[in-house]
Amino acid sequence: MTTRREDFLVSLCLADLPRDGDEIQLLRDLAGQIDARCRYWEILIVMEGGTQTDCTALLQEVPNLRILRTRGLPSYYRRRAIAATEAIGDIVLLTALDDIEGFDIPAMVLAAADGDRVIIGQRDRRQVLLDPLLAVLGQGSGFRVTAGDMLTAAYPRTILNRLLARKDRTLALRFPPRDSGIPVDYLPVRAGVPARRSSSGVLQRLGLVQRLLVNFAPLVLGVVSLLSVLVTISALAFAVYAVVVWISLETVQPGWLTTSLVLSLTAAFLGVAIFGLATGLMKLLDLLTPDPHDDVVDEQGRADLFTLVTRDLNVETTPGPDAPRAG
Repeated sequence: MTTRREDFLVSLCLADLPRDGDEIQLLRDLAGQIDARCRYWEILIVMEGGTQTDCTALLQEVPNLRILRTRGLPSYYRRRAIAATEAIGDIVLLTALDDIEGFDIPAMVLAAADGDRVIIGQRDRRQVLLDPLLAVLGQGSGFRVTAGDMLTAAYPRTILNRLLARKDRTLALRFPPRDSGIPVDYLPVRAGVPARRSSSGVLQRLGLVQRLLVNFAPLVLGVVSLLSVLVTISALAFAVYAVVVWISLETVQPGWLTTSLVLSLTAAFLGVAIFGLATGLMKLLDLLTPDPHDDVVDEQGRADLFTLVTRDLNVETTPGPDAPRAG
């Protein structure tokens, strides 16, 4: 008989309302599955503010359901971040209606709780052509990005709070950051479950790529600043070369010296200006990036200073035969 866990609260979060009766049945089945394994749980749905759907019947059919209406935010991943923020559970699972059938949701929740790590659902890695490009984007933007990552992931509360404190929380809740302090395990999708994709999936993926490119900015600015230094040095060297040619040669094409000096000095000025802008923006990004002050995530060692001090001071740690007994 399966033990029903009572030591934590589970929040199951979705960013879309069910579209038909089949998806409502999915929610009911999910509620039954999680209720059989955990005593304390809730289901949280964040819906668009412009949706005029009456949710009274849905609230009656699905137990422990909370529905939040936003002020009209169209971004799917923004609503996921709102759901993660408003969830009250010790374990928060973000999922999508299209993913529910592919995973054992209670098992993901228990794995995240017992292992104190993020559990992310992953489909077959068949999109191998996209993985190298996504790996480059992820490397530059600071995220572990693969084409197989799905929308279902379970987060312990301590790790979720760290992700929600980031400026790029919407992206961090989709792809885990490259941070050894955030351990991640992947759970493969069930065999034989067909992939369900909504019509808005393409736009969502394009939005993710755009966000990854935005997070690529610090690396791009660093490269631009180095190139601007090289351009400035090359332009000044060409100006010196033009002056040396004009002095050393008896015949020089009329206007060549002035044209060369104008071009080289203009290029040098642009190089200095771009270098200043790039380094200034890099400084602003550095100031805006939070410093968590918890860079150390693990420690191993053999030093036992307390035992050494106890031995040196001849401190008795066990009661002798003459010591008074309690009671």
